[in-house]
Amino acid sequence: MKRLLVFVFALTSLFSCNNNTDKTIVSSLDNELNSSEIKLEYFISNGTWISTIDSLSEVDIMGDVWLFNYNGEKPESGYKYQITEADLDIENSIIGGYLILTKGFDTLKYGIDYISEKEMKLIYLPRGNFQSYTKKDAELVDEVNHESIIPQAPIDSNELTFLEKYAGTSWTNGTDTIMFKNLKGEITDWSDVVGPEMWYLYSVDGPFFVLPCEECYTGNECHMCGYNAIQFNDDTLELFWEYQNDFYPEGEGVKFYSSKQNVISCVISRGGYFEYYESSEINWFPLDADLSTITKEISDNKIALVEFLNRKEVEREEIHKEIFDY
Repeated sequence: MKRLLVFVFALTSLFSCNNNTDKTIVSSLDNELNSSEIKLEYFISNGTWISTIDSLSEVDIMGDVWLFNYNGEKPESGYKYQITEADLDIENSIIGGYLILTKGFDTLKYGIDYISEKEMKLIYLPRGNFQSYTKKDAELVDEVNHESIIPQAPIDSNELTFLEKYAGTSWTNGTDTIMFKNLKGEITDWSDVVGPEMWYLYSVDGPFFVLPCEECYTGNECHMCGYNAIQFNDDTLELFWEYQNDFYPEGEGVKFYSSKQNVISCVISRGGYFEYYESSEINWFPLDADLSTITKEISDNKIALVEFLNRKEVEREEIHKEIFDY
């Protein structure tokens, strides 16, 4: 009788163990399936993409290769690109996430606004500059004459860039005066665009770039060097510099834009050892405006600039303490 009880107990334990093992195997398989729920790989449509800001600036996409092309001049090798943390919208456009370009030790990072089959809008990090591209369509061929026909879009005054809208106009913030110039010839300095001299911003040692261009994004892989740049966007004009000093990279810039009638606004930005920050909005009014009617706005402008400069001074003191007083 005892032997029979022992046998029954052992048999019950065996089936119980097998059942637990089966559950473990099923659970393990579920985990594998869940963990291998495929991380979707997103790719940009192959072809040539043209900047909406500068028609001379193009990007050639081939597989997972991103090749900058400015005015027909291509580098010997391109970047490998990868899209991370992105999703698809109902039209299968890539939205959100990041576009990361790598080539050797050089890494460029963009936030993705959206990427469709024909349009691409990115945000260059950490500065926050928008980069927009449209895919170059194949030439249409006339079946009768076999001649190439390039579609021509009508000119819309609403599609003028910021500078095209305001070239030749002068503005004041109540203290300073600036003028946006009509472009003549090659742009070699900020003063070719904004005069009589660049408001607030000073230049650093290094070349001057008109964005977008590949050379500007190679990073400051050097010591005590940098560059100055200007970027023309549809709705903004940006002037900035980036520099690698003895201890850390830093940069400052001014972005002009217009979101109110008869007013141009700007913010000053700075990034470096600590976090990136911006001034409050500074507003500019036509030079012939009656300043007595905008005394509050003028006062706000002064406060915005003083607060930014004070924060910059505090930052400088904190950097000095952290680097030199440790």
